[in-house]
Amino acid sequence: MALGNGACIHRQSLGTPGLRRGWGPRPSLSSQAKPQAHVMRSAHAAAPLRAAASKKGFARPVRFRAAAVLALAALCVLAAHAQTPPPQPKVPLWLAALSGAVAGATLGVNSVSFSAYPPSVQSARRWRVGASYALVGAGLGAGLQAMFDSAPGAPPARRFWLGRWQTPLLAGMLAAQVLDYTSTRYFRQRGMPEWLLTNGLVDNPAAFITTEALTLAAAVGIAYVLYHTGHPGLARLFEAGYISVGAVSAVANYRFPATGHAIF
Repeated sequence: MALGNGACIHRQSLGTPGLRRGWGPRPSLSSQAKPQAHVMRSAHAAAPLRAAASKKGFARPVRFRAAAVLALAALCVLAAHAQTPPPQPKVPLWLAALSGAVAGATLGVNSVSFSAYPPSVQSARRWRVGASYALVGAGLGAGLQAMFDSAPGAPPARRFWLGRWQTPLLAGMLAAQVLDYTSTRYFRQRGMPEWLLTNGLVDNPAAFITTEALTLAAAVGIAYVLYHTGHPGLARLFEAGYISVGAVSAVANYRFPATGHAIF
């Protein structure tokens, strides 16, 4: 009877929807749905946090890469600036001419011998030689400074050397300087004294040729300064005047032994 009742109870428990097998009532659907709904709500609530965390984690590498790129660009700029030489300060033409004049006067007075002249004449000879070499040094200094000046608005140097009028004028200056050398040697070989420089300097072929070459270079330098500063007409006028003075001086030098004076 007990087994029968127990079996009956067992069968009833199996058939009863509200009872667990062998132990008691099953949990209802509403009790199962509550935890699931709670889990879903918590999952929905945690989704924005996870998204924010993921964005924050993604933003860190992007910011790091941007900072690295900026730092690399700054290093490249610093390296390029370190390799680029600083701009050299431009020396004014007057300062270059003054420096050349001082150097030329010092060289002329100290390198030329005046012992062959009496003491009463040595001072005047020193002044003449110093002034001549000072002019040569000034022309050389200013001309070299103008030639090496790479200013954006400077005229091209090629037009100074190769031009319709420039090339013949420069050739004429060279011819005038050669005539000055030959005419001076001509009257010196005939015993006539040199007035501007010293007899010892003119009688030394190497020293006199060097002086003539420096004089021609200084004259070309002065003409280039005029051309470089935007006065090509004055440059051509100076070159023509140099040729004229050189031609007249050469004629006077050739006539010197016959007339007895260096000027007409």
